[in-house]
Amino acid sequence: MDINKAIMLIAELTEAGLTARLSGIEHTIVGSTNKQVAIFCEKHNLNSDILRAAFTIKSVAGRINDIVHALGILVSLPKIIGENEEVIAMSLWAGNSGRLWDLETSHQIAEFKFILWQGGPESIRQNALFKDFFLPSGT
Repeated sequence: MDINKAIMLIAELTEAGLTARLSGIEHTIVGSTNKQVAIFCEKHNLNSDILRAAFTIKSVAGRINDIVHALGILVSLPKIIGENEEVIAMSLWAGNSGRLWDLETSHQIAEFKFILWQGGPESIRQNALFKDFFLPSGT
């Protein structure tokens, strides 16, 4: 299914707020028979097309971490490497790519983490970041 069509179908489903919509459907369906559920789904366009749309979006969204990681590195690369610095090795993939670092140049090494800091329970990520920054690998 075309991604644009998929987004339109899912947008219609979530237009009034997905939580409220699903909650309403749950309350409506409880106590229904097979035929009543089929009629309800048909009346509200809840069908295999919208399920395919959700799977289409899920397959694209599942790669978003790789996209953010790769673009984040590429966009910041001109700002962090010096004029006479040479890229020796790099990994644009999020997660473990088998390389020690995301970037190795003739002057530095770098590991990239792209997250939006919101505080609270994410502080454990911040601790890992500072450990990586201050301690040598394997410490």
